[in-house]
Amino acid sequence: MTMTVLEEMTKVMLAVPGPNASDDDVAAWYELKAHLLEHIAAEGGPDKDENIRQAQLARHRSAELRDRLTQHDATGMSPVGVVHAFRGRQVPPVDYEAAAAA
Repeated sequence: MTMTVLEEMTKVMLAVPGPNASDDDVAAWYELKAHLLEHIAAEGGPDKDENIRQAQLARHRSAELRDRLTQHDATGMSPVGVVHAFRGRQVPPVDYEAAAAA
């Protein structure tokens, strides 16, 4: 059974990740948001193109986070500055090469 836009909006709003959410949870939320925006765009209307653009942006953000998670798994270092930037925080980027050399 397909959810209505209102049901999907409720699901997305209730799933907004908190400040201590894992990177994977944040990426999953962006996927939910993208799906909602695509659903809204499919309904048509004057904002269809903007909803499609926002959905693409949300999918891109999710993919970036998941890429960074993969890099984190490979290097053992967390990309804290990038992840916090997604959450609206201003955290200076970490120089991982310098940290690894120390």
